[in-house]
This record gives sequence, C-alpha cells and structure tokens, in this order.
Amino acid sequence: MSIKIIDDFLPDEHFKSLQQLLMSADFPWYYNDRIIEGKGGKSPEYEFQFTHTFYLPFSGICSHQFNALTPCFNALGSKTLVRVKANLGPMTDIPRTPSMMHIDSHLNCKTAVLYINTNNGFTSLEDGTIIESKENRVAIFDSNTLHTGTTCTDSKVRILINFNYFTSM
Repeated sequence: MSIKIIDDFLPDEHFKSLQQLLMSADFPWYYNDRIIEGKGGKSPEYEFQFTHTFYLPFSGICSHQFNALTPCFNALGSKTLVRVKANLGPMTDIPRTPSMMHIDSHLNCKTAVLYINTNNGFTSLEDGTIIESKENRVAIFDSNTLHTGTTCTDSKVRILINFNYFTSM
C-alpha cells in the first residue's frame, strides 16, 4: 500500500474559491442516514453525514458545481472518474468517533481525499496511518485500501471531497 500526502495541493486562489463554495450557506448538502452505505457503525447516533455528489459512474455529472473541481482533476491527473462526492460531518462532543473501515472501490483505481477545512478529525488507514484534516491537503491511495474517517470536536463541521478515479484510460 502506498500513500501520497500533498500539502498546498491546489494554488491558493483555486483552493479558496472551492473552500468558499463548499462552506457557503447556499451550497446544497443532502442528509445521509449512513456514512458507509449498507453498514451501521459503532456509534449509530453519529453514523450520519451530509453529502454532495458531483459524479457517479452510471449517472455521470450530478452537480451544477462540477466544473468547480476542474483544478482538482487536473492536479490529480485523473483521466476517468469513478465517483466524486463531498462529505460534511457535523462536530460532535465525543472526540473522534470513528466510522467503520471500508474501501471506496473494488476497481483498481485511486482514491484522493481533499480536506476543505482544518480540524481535529482525521482519516485512518488500515496500516495505522493517520492523516490529519488540514485545509488544502490531499491524501492519495489505492481505492481498495481500508480506511475510515472521524468526526471533529473543534470545528462546526469537517468537510472533504472524495475522488475515485483512474489516471490512465
């Protein structure tokens, strides 16, 4: 398993524009009763999130905001998208409640997690690697890598964008 972590992933003007978009009161977030589809977590009262789907395999582009991600696609070198969605997890009073370990895809593709705001939530990988939520940081790993996210306790929300993609056609 290889992981690549890049700080200052996007040029500041592109990142700030994307951050303002996702943190705007007008951005459409949708309630999901589960963090991992079809699975319940260790703490069911915290197993929900808000999401915004940008791209799905059989539906294609699902968001009017899709073009805002063009700088991300270019920086990742993505050639074919599998799924792209943003996750918003509200702050909890119980520190770092992890959801269940999961994989993003059984395909031999990549996962990139772009952190939109800095907070004390994190992503944990199956090998014990911890990736802190730091704005404009991206973590890239194989999509079949078991991982999980946590809630944060020091910010109103934890926001990230999850990209699943191929780098070649």
